[in-house]
Amino acid sequence: MREIVLNIDNTPYCAWVGAEWSPGVALLNRLGFKVECFTVDAFETAKLPSSAMVVVMQTSEPVAKAAEIVQAATDLERLCIVITNVDFETEWVQTKPDFVISSTRMDGRRQQFNSIVQLYLERLAGIREREHKERSENALASTVENLELASKRFEALFNGLPVACFTIDTSGFVNEWNQLATETFGIQAFEAFFQHVGSVFPTAGRPVWTERLLGKVFKKGERVQFDWDFVRGDGRRIYLACNVLPLKNAKGKVIAAVVGNLDITDRIIAQAEVSKQMVQIRRFATSIGKHKSELQRANRMLLQQAETDALTGVMNRRRFNSSLDEALSRAARNESTFSLLMFDIDFFKQLNDVYGHQAGDETLIQFAKLLSDNCRKSEQPARYGGEEFALILEKCDAECAVRTANRLRKAIESASWTHREVTASIGCATFTGFVSARVMVEHADQALYASKHAGRNRVTHFNSLGSEKVSA
Repeated sequence: MREIVLNIDNTPYCAWVGAEWSPGVALLNRLGFKVECFTVDAFETAKLPSSAMVVVMQTSEPVAKAAEIVQAATDLERLCIVITNVDFETEWVQTKPDFVISSTRMDGRRQQFNSIVQLYLERLAGIREREHKERSENALASTVENLELASKRFEALFNGLPVACFTIDTSGFVNEWNQLATETFGIQAFEAFFQHVGSVFPTAGRPVWTERLLGKVFKKGERVQFDWDFVRGDGRRIYLACNVLPLKNAKGKVIAAVVGNLDITDRIIAQAEVSKQMVQIRRFATSIGKHKSELQRANRMLLQQAETDALTGVMNRRRFNSSLDEALSRAARNESTFSLLMFDIDFFKQLNDVYGHQAGDETLIQFAKLLSDNCRKSEQPARYGGEEFALILEKCDAECAVRTANRLRKAIESASWTHREVTASIGCATFTGFVSARVMVEHADQALYASKHAGRNRVTHFNSLGSEKVSA
Protein backbone atom coordinates (compact mmCIF):
# COMPACT_ATOMS: atom_id res chain seq x y z
CA MET A 1 0.00 0.00 0.00
CA ARG A 2 1.26 3.47 -0.82
CA GLU A 3 2.15 6.07 1.81
CA ILE A 4 -0.90 8.01 2.99
CA VAL A 5 -0.93 11.83 3.01
CA LEU A 6 -3.30 13.11 5.72
CA ASN A 7 -6.15 15.54 5.17
CA ILE A 8 -5.98 18.84 6.96
CA ASP A 9 -8.77 17.81 9.39
CA ASN A 10 -7.53 14.17 9.67
CA THR A 11 -10.99 12.85 8.67
CA PRO A 12 -10.90 9.64 6.52
CA TYR A 13 -12.60 10.26 3.18
CA CYS A 14 -13.85 7.84 0.51
CA ALA A 15 -14.90 8.60 -3.05
CA TRP A 16 -17.24 5.82 -4.21
CA VAL A 17 -17.28 5.69 -8.03
CA GLY A 18 -19.71 3.61 -10.10
CA ALA A 19 -22.36 1.22 -8.88
CA GLU A 20 -23.33 1.47 -5.21
CA TRP A 21 -22.77 -1.41 -2.82
CA SER A 22 -24.78 -0.75 0.34
CA PRO A 23 -22.82 -3.07 2.68
CA GLY A 24 -19.54 -1.40 1.70
CA VAL A 25 -20.88 2.14 2.12
CA ALA A 26 -22.48 1.22 5.46
CA LEU A 27 -19.17 -0.19 6.70
CA LEU A 28 -17.34 3.01 5.79
CA ASN A 29 -19.94 5.14 7.54
CA ARG A 30 -19.64 3.05 10.71
CA LEU A 31 -15.86 3.51 10.64
CA GLY A 32 -16.16 7.29 10.53
CA PHE A 33 -15.51 7.88 6.83
CA LYS A 34 -17.00 10.74 4.92
CA VAL A 35 -18.39 8.95 1.83
CA GLU A 36 -19.35 10.66 -1.40
CA CYS A 37 -20.76 8.70 -4.37
CA PHE A 38 -20.08 9.58 -8.00
CA THR A 39 -20.91 8.20 -11.39
CA VAL A 40 -17.96 7.41 -13.60
CA ASP A 41 -18.72 10.33 -15.89
CA ALA A 42 -19.22 12.84 -13.04
CA PHE A 43 -16.11 11.91 -11.05
CA GLU A 44 -13.36 14.56 -10.77
CA THR A 45 -10.24 13.53 -8.88
CA ALA A 46 -8.91 17.06 -8.62
CA LYS A 47 -11.59 17.94 -6.04
CA LEU A 48 -10.75 15.14 -3.60
CA PRO A 49 -8.74 15.52 -0.38
CA SER A 50 -5.13 14.45 -0.68
CA SER A 51 -5.60 11.28 1.39
CA ALA A 52 -8.88 10.20 -0.18
CA MET A 53 -9.53 6.51 -0.64
CA VAL A 54 -11.05 5.77 -4.07
CA VAL A 55 -13.36 2.77 -4.52
CA VAL A 56 -14.35 1.89 -8.11
CA MET A 57 -17.38 -0.46 -8.32
CA GLN A 58 -17.47 -1.78 -11.92
CA THR A 59 -18.90 -5.23 -12.61
CA SER A 60 -17.88 -5.12 -16.25
CA GLU A 61 -14.57 -4.78 -18.02
CA PRO A 62 -12.67 -1.50 -17.51
CA VAL A 63 -13.98 1.28 -19.69
CA ALA A 64 -11.55 4.06 -20.62
CA LYS A 65 -13.00 6.55 -18.15
CA ALA A 66 -12.87 4.07 -15.26
CA ALA A 67 -9.27 3.10 -16.13
CA GLU A 68 -8.33 6.79 -16.07
CA ILE A 69 -9.84 7.17 -12.61
CA VAL A 70 -7.69 4.30 -11.31
CA GLN A 71 -4.59 5.67 -13.01
CA ALA A 72 -5.19 9.19 -11.65
CA ALA A 73 -5.78 7.89 -8.11
CA THR A 74 -2.57 5.84 -8.06
CA ASP A 75 -0.57 8.68 -9.63
CA LEU A 76 -1.71 10.96 -6.79
CA GLU A 77 -0.78 8.29 -4.21
CA ARG A 78 -4.37 7.71 -3.16
CA LEU A 79 -5.45 4.26 -2.06
CA CYS A 80 -7.46 2.76 -4.93
CA ILE A 81 -9.74 -0.33 -4.57
CA VAL A 82 -11.60 -1.94 -7.51
CA ILE A 83 -14.62 -4.17 -6.85
CA THR A 84 -15.59 -6.25 -9.93
CA ASN A 85 -16.66 -9.69 -11.14
CA VAL A 86 -14.14 -12.51 -11.23
CA ASP A 87 -14.44 -12.63 -15.00
CA PHE A 88 -12.85 -9.21 -15.34
CA GLU A 89 -10.26 -9.46 -12.55
CA THR A 90 -7.30 -9.77 -14.93
CA GLU A 91 -8.30 -6.71 -16.97
CA TRP A 92 -8.72 -4.62 -13.82
CA VAL A 93 -5.41 -5.80 -12.34
CA GLN A 94 -3.72 -4.44 -15.47
CA THR A 95 -4.99 -0.93 -14.60
CA LYS A 96 -2.75 -1.23 -11.49
CA PRO A 97 -5.04 -0.31 -8.59
CA ASP A 98 -3.84 -1.05 -5.05
CA PHE A 99 -6.42 -3.82 -4.52
CA VAL A 100 -8.88 -5.75 -6.73
CA ILE A 101 -11.80 -7.51 -4.99
CA SER A 102 -13.50 -10.12 -7.23
CA SER A 103 -14.91 -12.68 -4.84
CA THR A 104 -17.96 -14.51 -6.15
CA ARG A 105 -19.34 -14.89 -2.62
CA MET A 106 -20.89 -11.85 -0.93
CA ASP A 107 -19.40 -12.73 2.45
CA GLY A 108 -15.97 -13.10 0.93
CA ARG A 109 -16.22 -9.75 -0.83
CA ARG A 110 -17.38 -8.10 2.39
CA GLN A 111 -14.55 -9.69 4.38
CA GLN A 112 -11.91 -8.63 1.83
CA PHE A 113 -13.23 -5.08 1.74
CA ASN A 114 -13.37 -4.88 5.52
CA SER A 115 -9.75 -6.10 5.81
CA ILE A 116 -8.48 -3.56 3.29
CA VAL A 117 -10.33 -0.68 4.98
CA GLN A 118 -9.07 -1.74 8.42
CA LEU A 119 -5.53 -1.88 7.05
CA TYR A 120 -5.99 1.60 5.60
CA LEU A 121 -7.23 2.95 8.94
CA GLU A 122 -4.32 1.32 10.78
CA ARG A 123 -1.88 2.92 8.38
CA LEU A 124 -3.71 6.22 8.74
CA ALA A 125 -3.56 6.00 12.53
CA GLY A 126 0.13 5.10 12.39
CA ILE A 127 0.90 8.07 10.20
CA ARG A 128 -1.06 10.35 12.47
CA GLU A 129 0.80 9.02 15.49
CA ARG A 130 4.14 9.44 13.69
CA GLU A 131 3.28 12.98 12.67
CA HIS A 132 2.14 13.79 16.19
CA LYS A 133 5.39 12.38 17.53
CA GLU A 134 7.39 14.40 15.01
CA ARG A 135 5.53 17.56 15.97
CA SER A 136 6.12 16.82 19.65
CA GLU A 137 9.80 16.15 19.02
CA ASN A 138 10.12 19.33 16.99
CA ALA A 139 8.35 21.32 19.70
CA LEU A 140 10.61 19.77 22.33
CA ALA A 141 13.71 20.54 20.28
CA SER A 142 12.53 24.11 19.79
CA THR A 143 11.87 24.44 23.52
CA VAL A 144 15.31 23.09 24.38
CA GLU A 145 16.90 25.46 21.87
CA ASN A 146 14.98 28.42 23.31
CA LEU A 147 15.95 27.42 26.85
CA GLU A 148 19.60 27.17 25.86
CA LEU A 149 19.40 30.58 24.19
CA ALA A 150 17.64 32.06 27.23
CA SER A 151 20.28 30.54 29.49
CA LYS A 152 23.06 32.12 27.43
CA ARG A 153 21.29 35.47 27.47
CA PHE A 154 20.76 35.20 31.21
CA GLU A 155 24.42 34.39 31.75
CA ALA A 156 25.56 37.32 29.59
CA LEU A 157 23.14 39.71 31.29
CA PHE A 158 23.94 38.41 34.75
CA ASN A 159 27.70 38.78 34.27
CA GLY A 160 27.29 42.21 32.68
CA LEU A 161 25.30 43.75 35.53
CA PRO A 162 26.92 46.79 37.20
CA VAL A 163 26.31 45.35 40.69
CA ALA A 164 27.74 42.36 42.54
CA CYS A 165 25.07 39.68 42.08
CA PHE A 166 24.51 36.09 43.08
CA THR A 167 21.45 33.83 43.31
CA ILE A 168 20.37 31.54 46.14
CA ASP A 169 17.90 28.67 46.19
CA THR A 170 15.16 28.13 48.76
CA SER A 171 17.66 26.43 51.09
CA GLY A 172 19.96 29.46 51.00
CA PHE A 173 22.65 27.88 48.82
CA VAL A 174 24.46 29.91 46.14
CA ASN A 175 23.80 28.85 42.52
CA GLU A 176 25.10 31.74 40.35
CA TRP A 177 27.85 34.27 40.95
CA ASN A 178 28.77 37.07 38.54
CA GLN A 179 32.19 38.54 37.78
CA LEU A 180 31.60 41.76 39.74
CA ALA A 181 30.77 39.66 42.82
CA THR A 182 34.22 38.06 42.55
CA GLU A 183 35.87 41.49 42.26
CA THR A 184 33.81 43.03 45.07
CA PHE A 185 34.00 40.26 47.67
CA GLY A 186 37.38 38.79 46.68
CA ILE A 187 35.73 35.36 46.48
CA GLN A 188 35.98 33.13 43.42
CA ALA A 189 32.79 31.65 42.02
CA PHE A 190 33.85 28.04 42.66
CA GLU A 191 34.39 28.93 46.35
CA ALA A 192 30.78 30.15 46.65
CA PHE A 193 28.93 27.60 44.53
CA PHE A 194 26.65 25.21 46.46
CA GLN A 195 27.66 26.80 49.77
CA HIS A 196 25.17 28.32 52.18
CA VAL A 197 25.15 32.09 51.90
CA GLY A 198 25.86 32.36 55.63
CA SER A 199 29.01 30.27 55.18
CA VAL A 200 30.16 32.31 52.18
CA PHE A 201 29.88 35.53 54.23
CA PRO A 202 30.85 34.70 57.82
CA THR A 203 30.52 37.55 60.32
CA ALA A 204 32.22 37.96 63.66
CA GLY A 205 29.39 40.04 65.13
CA ARG A 206 25.68 40.09 64.37
CA PRO A 207 24.83 37.59 61.57
CA VAL A 208 23.42 39.06 58.38
CA TRP A 209 22.12 36.07 56.41
CA THR A 210 19.83 34.72 59.12
CA GLU A 211 16.98 32.22 58.80
CA ARG A 212 14.60 35.07 59.63
CA LEU A 213 15.82 37.10 56.65
CA LEU A 214 15.65 34.09 54.30
CA GLY A 215 12.18 33.27 55.64
CA LYS A 216 10.90 36.71 54.60
CA VAL A 217 12.10 36.07 51.07
CA PHE A 218 11.19 32.41 50.53
CA LYS A 219 8.23 31.85 52.87
CA LYS A 220 6.56 35.27 52.67
CA GLY A 221 7.78 36.20 49.19
CA GLU A 222 8.93 39.62 50.40
CA ARG A 223 11.53 41.81 48.75
CA VAL A 224 14.20 42.67 51.33
CA GLN A 225 16.53 45.70 51.30
CA PHE A 226 19.24 46.47 53.81
CA ASP A 227 22.78 47.81 54.21
CA TRP A 228 25.56 45.57 55.46
CA ASP A 229 29.34 45.36 55.66
CA PHE A 230 31.75 42.53 54.97
CA VAL A 231 35.45 41.98 55.71
CA ARG A 232 37.21 40.53 52.67
CA GLY A 233 39.93 37.94 52.86
CA ASP A 234 42.57 40.67 52.43
CA GLY A 235 41.24 42.44 55.56
CA ARG A 236 39.51 45.31 53.74
CA ARG A 237 36.01 46.16 54.98
CA ILE A 238 33.44 47.01 52.33
CA TYR A 239 29.99 48.53 52.75
CA LEU A 240 27.10 47.45 50.54
CA ALA A 241 23.50 48.34 49.77
CA CYS A 242 21.74 45.01 49.28
CA ASN A 243 18.51 44.16 47.50
CA VAL A 244 17.12 40.60 47.71
CA LEU A 245 14.45 39.93 45.09
CA PRO A 246 12.42 36.67 45.17
CA LEU A 247 11.96 34.86 41.85
CA LYS A 248 8.62 33.09 41.31
CA ASN A 249 7.50 30.41 38.89
CA ALA A 250 4.34 30.52 36.76
CA LYS A 251 2.24 29.40 39.75
CA GLY A 252 3.55 32.22 41.93
CA LYS A 253 5.73 30.01 44.11
CA VAL A 254 9.12 31.41 45.16
CA ILE A 255 11.82 29.16 43.72
CA ALA A 256 14.97 31.29 44.12
CA ALA A 257 16.18 34.81 44.85
CA VAL A 258 18.53 37.29 43.19
CA VAL A 259 20.82 39.21 45.54
CA GLY A 260 22.19 42.51 44.18
CA ASN A 261 24.89 44.37 46.10
CA LEU A 262 25.98 47.94 45.34
CA ASP A 263 29.43 48.81 46.70
CA ILE A 264 29.00 52.08 48.67
CA THR A 265 32.29 51.95 50.54
CA ASP A 266 33.71 55.17 49.06
CA ARG A 267 30.53 57.07 49.80
CA ILE A 268 30.34 55.86 53.42
CA ILE A 269 33.96 56.70 54.08
CA ALA A 270 33.63 60.15 52.48
CA GLN A 271 30.49 60.97 54.48
CA ALA A 272 32.09 59.80 57.72
CA GLU A 273 35.16 61.96 57.13
CA VAL A 274 33.20 65.10 56.21
CA SER A 275 30.15 65.15 58.53
CA LYS A 276 30.21 61.86 60.46
CA GLN A 277 26.56 61.37 59.55
CA MET A 278 24.84 58.41 58.14
CA VAL A 279 23.04 59.52 55.00
CA GLN A 280 20.23 57.29 53.93
CA ILE A 281 21.42 55.21 51.02
CA ARG A 282 18.83 54.89 48.38
CA ARG A 283 18.70 51.35 47.33
CA PHE A 284 18.11 50.15 43.86
CA ALA A 285 17.12 46.74 42.69
CA THR A 286 17.41 44.70 39.61
CA SER A 287 16.04 41.32 38.59
CA ILE A 288 17.69 38.87 36.25
CA GLY A 289 16.02 37.20 33.30
CA LYS A 290 13.95 38.14 30.33
CA HIS A 291 12.33 41.34 31.74
CA LYS A 292 14.12 44.51 30.55
CA SER A 293 11.89 46.80 32.61
CA GLU A 294 13.68 45.93 35.84
CA LEU A 295 16.97 47.29 34.52
CA GLN A 296 15.23 50.47 33.41
CA ARG A 297 13.73 50.75 36.85
CA ALA A 298 17.18 50.56 38.43
CA ASN A 299 18.37 53.32 36.10
CA ARG A 300 15.46 55.49 37.19
CA MET A 301 16.43 54.97 40.83
CA LEU A 302 20.01 56.03 40.12
CA LEU A 303 18.71 59.09 38.25
CA GLN A 304 16.59 60.00 41.26
CA GLN A 305 19.66 59.82 43.49
CA ALA A 306 21.48 62.18 41.14
CA GLU A 307 18.58 64.66 41.26
CA THR A 308 17.89 64.76 45.01
CA ASP A 309 19.65 66.82 47.67
CA ALA A 310 21.28 64.35 50.04
CA LEU A 311 20.70 66.40 53.20
CA THR A 312 17.13 67.67 52.85
CA GLY A 313 15.60 65.14 50.48
CA VAL A 314 14.14 67.79 48.15
CA MET A 315 15.21 68.45 44.54
CA ASN A 316 18.81 69.52 44.08
CA ARG A 317 19.90 72.43 41.90
CA ARG A 318 20.48 70.23 38.87
CA ARG A 319 16.93 68.89 38.91
CA PHE A 320 15.56 72.37 39.65
CA ASN A 321 17.26 73.77 36.54
CA SER A 322 15.63 71.03 34.45
CA SER A 323 12.22 71.67 36.06
CA LEU A 324 12.54 75.40 35.35
CA ASP A 325 13.34 74.70 31.69
CA GLU A 326 10.33 72.39 31.48
CA ALA A 327 8.05 75.00 33.09
CA LEU A 328 9.26 77.64 30.60
CA SER A 329 8.57 75.30 27.66
CA ARG A 330 5.06 74.45 28.91
CA ALA A 331 4.18 78.09 29.56
CA ALA A 332 5.42 79.20 26.14
CA ARG A 333 3.67 76.31 24.40
CA ASN A 334 0.34 76.78 26.23
CA GLU A 335 0.55 80.58 26.39
CA SER A 336 0.18 80.38 30.17
CA THR A 337 2.23 81.76 33.05
CA PHE A 338 4.04 80.59 36.16
CA SER A 339 6.06 82.14 38.97
CA LEU A 340 9.33 81.43 40.73
CA LEU A 341 9.99 81.94 44.46
CA MET A 342 13.52 82.18 45.89
CA PHE A 343 13.93 81.74 49.70
CA ASP A 344 16.87 82.69 51.88
CA ILE A 345 16.97 81.78 55.59
CA ASP A 346 17.65 84.99 57.50
CA PHE A 347 20.91 85.21 59.46
CA PHE A 348 21.71 81.56 58.77
CA LYS A 349 25.47 82.11 59.18
CA GLN A 350 24.90 83.42 62.72
CA LEU A 351 22.86 80.28 63.50
CA ASN A 352 25.77 78.10 62.32
CA ASP A 353 28.33 80.16 64.26
CA VAL A 354 26.34 80.12 67.52
CA TYR A 355 24.77 76.64 67.49
CA GLY A 356 27.09 74.71 65.18
CA HIS A 357 26.82 73.11 61.77
CA GLN A 358 24.73 70.24 63.15
CA ALA A 359 22.06 72.74 64.18
CA GLY A 360 22.35 74.37 60.76
CA ASP A 361 21.77 71.09 59.02
CA GLU A 362 18.76 70.33 61.24
CA THR A 363 17.31 73.74 60.40
CA LEU A 364 17.79 73.15 56.66
CA ILE A 365 16.06 69.78 56.90
CA GLN A 366 13.11 71.23 58.86
CA PHE A 367 12.89 74.20 56.49
CA ALA A 368 12.72 71.92 53.43
CA LYS A 369 10.05 69.75 55.08
CA LEU A 370 7.99 72.81 56.00
CA LEU A 371 8.04 73.99 52.38
CA SER A 372 7.06 70.52 51.13
CA ASP A 373 4.21 70.22 53.64
CA ASN A 374 2.77 73.62 52.66
CA CYS A 375 3.00 73.16 48.87
CA ARG A 376 0.56 71.63 46.48
CA LYS A 377 1.35 68.06 45.42
CA SER A 378 2.39 69.28 41.98
CA GLU A 379 4.89 71.75 43.49
CA GLN A 380 8.29 70.51 44.65
CA PRO A 381 10.73 72.78 46.49
CA ALA A 382 14.41 72.62 45.65
CA ARG A 383 17.56 73.41 47.56
CA TYR A 384 19.23 75.95 45.31
CA GLY A 385 22.43 76.20 47.34
CA GLY A 386 23.49 76.68 50.97
CA GLU A 387 20.49 78.14 52.81
CA GLU A 388 18.71 79.16 49.58
CA PHE A 389 15.64 77.29 48.35
CA ALA A 390 13.50 77.68 45.24
CA LEU A 391 9.89 76.85 44.35
CA ILE A 392 8.13 76.87 40.94
CA LEU A 393 4.41 77.77 41.04
CA GLU A 394 2.61 76.45 37.94
CA LYS A 395 -0.20 78.61 36.46
CA CYS A 396 0.44 81.34 39.02
CA ASP A 397 0.58 85.06 38.11
CA ALA A 398 2.33 87.84 40.05
CA GLU A 399 -0.56 88.39 42.48
CA CYS A 400 -0.84 84.66 43.17
CA ALA A 401 2.93 84.44 43.66
CA VAL A 402 3.00 87.21 46.29
CA ARG A 403 -0.01 85.73 48.10
CA THR A 404 1.54 82.23 48.17
CA ALA A 405 4.94 83.59 49.22
CA ASN A 406 3.40 85.47 52.17
CA ARG A 407 1.52 82.34 53.23
CA LEU A 408 4.77 80.35 53.26
CA ARG A 409 6.64 83.19 55.01
CA LYS A 410 4.08 83.21 57.82
CA ALA A 411 4.22 79.42 58.11
CA ILE A 412 8.02 79.63 58.50
CA GLU A 413 7.78 82.45 61.05
CA SER A 414 5.15 80.68 63.16
CA ALA A 415 6.76 77.22 63.11
CA SER A 416 8.36 75.70 66.21
CA TRP A 417 12.15 75.64 65.73
CA THR A 418 14.62 73.74 67.90
CA HIS A 419 17.37 76.30 68.44
CA ARG A 420 15.92 79.75 67.70
CA GLU A 421 13.20 81.45 65.72
CA VAL A 422 13.64 81.24 61.96
CA THR A 423 12.42 83.63 59.29
CA ALA A 424 13.01 83.86 55.57
CA SER A 425 13.30 86.54 52.92
CA ILE A 426 11.51 85.74 49.65
CA GLY A 427 11.88 87.05 46.12
CA CYS A 428 9.29 86.47 43.37
CA ALA A 429 9.45 86.58 39.58
CA THR A 430 6.68 85.81 37.05
CA PHE A 431 7.07 84.52 33.50
CA THR A 432 6.22 87.18 30.91
CA GLY A 433 6.77 85.13 27.77
CA PHE A 434 10.04 86.83 26.81
CA VAL A 435 12.54 85.65 29.44
CA SER A 436 14.94 82.71 29.73
CA ALA A 437 15.51 80.47 32.74
CA ARG A 438 18.64 82.44 33.61
CA VAL A 439 16.73 85.74 33.53
CA MET A 440 13.91 84.29 35.66
CA VAL A 441 16.43 83.31 38.34
CA GLU A 442 18.13 86.73 38.13
CA HIS A 443 14.78 88.51 38.57
CA ALA A 444 13.79 86.38 41.55
CA ASP A 445 17.28 86.81 43.03
CA GLN A 446 17.10 90.60 42.68
CA ALA A 447 13.70 90.60 44.36
CA LEU A 448 15.14 88.39 47.14
CA TYR A 449 17.99 90.83 47.66
CA ALA A 450 15.46 93.66 47.88
CA SER A 451 13.60 91.75 50.66
CA LYS A 452 16.84 91.30 52.60
CA HIS A 453 17.85 94.91 52.00
CA ALA A 454 14.48 96.12 53.29
CA GLY A 455 14.85 94.34 56.62
CA ARG A 456 14.34 90.61 55.89
CA ASN A 457 11.33 88.41 56.71
CA ARG A 458 9.35 89.87 53.84
CA VAL A 459 8.23 89.21 50.27
CA THR A 460 9.21 91.27 47.22
CA HIS A 461 8.11 90.76 43.59
CA PHE A 462 10.46 91.77 40.80
CA ASN A 463 7.66 93.77 39.19
CA SER A 464 7.63 96.10 42.23
CA LEU A 465 11.29 97.07 41.79
CA GLY A 466 10.50 99.42 38.92
CA SER A 467 13.06 100.18 36.27
CA GLU A 468 15.89 100.72 38.73
CA LYS A 469 18.16 97.65 38.84
CA VAL A 470 18.98 96.23 42.27
CA SER A 471 22.71 95.79 42.94
CA ALA A 472 24.10 93.12 45.19
